[in-house]
Amino acid sequence: MNNTDRFAEFILPPVASLAHRGGRNEGLTTSKIILKAENISRRFRSGNGFIDVLKGVSLEIKEGEILSIVGPSGAGKSTLLHIMGLLDKPSSGRTLFKDKDLYLLSMGEQARLRNSSFAFIFQFYHLIPELNILDNILLPYMISYSVVGWKIRSRVLKDKAMSLINRLGLEHRLSHTPGQLSGGEQQRVAIARALITDPEIIFCDEPTGNLDSQTTSEIQNLIVELNRQNGKTFVIVTHNENIARCSHRIIRLVDGQIVETK
Repeated sequence: MNNTDRFAEFILPPVASLAHRGGRNEGLTTSKIILKAENISRRFRSGNGFIDVLKGVSLEIKEGEILSIVGPSGAGKSTLLHIMGLLDKPSSGRTLFKDKDLYLLSMGEQARLRNSSFAFIFQFYHLIPELNILDNILLPYMISYSVVGWKIRSRVLKDKAMSLINRLGLEHRLSHTPGQLSGGEQQRVAIARALITDPEIIFCDEPTGNLDSQTTSEIQNLIVELNRQNGKTFVIVTHNENIARCSHRIIRLVDGQIVETK
C-alpha cells in the first residue's frame, strides 16, 4: 500500500459536507459551551492613529463542533482566532474557557493551556527546519518537560508520535526535515503536532491556503473525520467554501463585526 492509499484509507469514506450526512448538527452530542468570547475588541496603532480590527465580537463555541469563520481579507478573522487561542490579547472584552477568564490567568497558566488544551494549525506550517518530522511532532512535549521528565517519558511519547505518523501515512518520511517534504506532507506533520497533546480545541488559520485542490480535499476530510471519530473541536478561519460547508456553523465577519451566523 502506497502513501496515498494509506492516507485515503484513514479518511475514507470521503465526506463532501456535513449536510450530506444528515445536516450540519449531525455528530454534535452536546450543547455544552467550551469557549466563549464576550464583546471582544482589538485596536492596533497605525501611524498617528488607530485601526479598530475587531468591534465588540461575541460568540460561543460548543464542545465537539466545527466552527468556521469566514469573511473578506482584513475583516479580523485571524485576529479573533489568535485572541481566542491566547496568541494575542483583546483591547477590551474577555474570553472564557470552561468558564475561566483566560486573561486573568498568570502567564505560566496561559502557556500551559496553550500547550495542552489548545493546538494550532497554520497556513505556513511553522515547522522547525532543522528538526526531522518526529522531533517536530514531539516539540510540544519537549518544551513542557524538564530534562529528567523527558528522559522518563520520552519512549512512551515517541510511541505516541509514531502512532500518529503511521496513521497519517508519514512513516516513510520519518528522518526527513520539513524542506524535504511536500506542502501536503508538511501540513500533515503540523496536524500530528497539533494532535500529540490530545487538545480540547484545535484552532486552524487557513489550514489549506497553501495547498493544491487535491491535498486541500484530503485535509478537509481529515478534519471532518477527526471531529466525527474523536470528537475534536475545531475553530477554522478559511476562505475555502468547501471547508466552510463541512462545518456545523459558519460565522461571517465583515469589518470587525459578525454580520451572519448559519
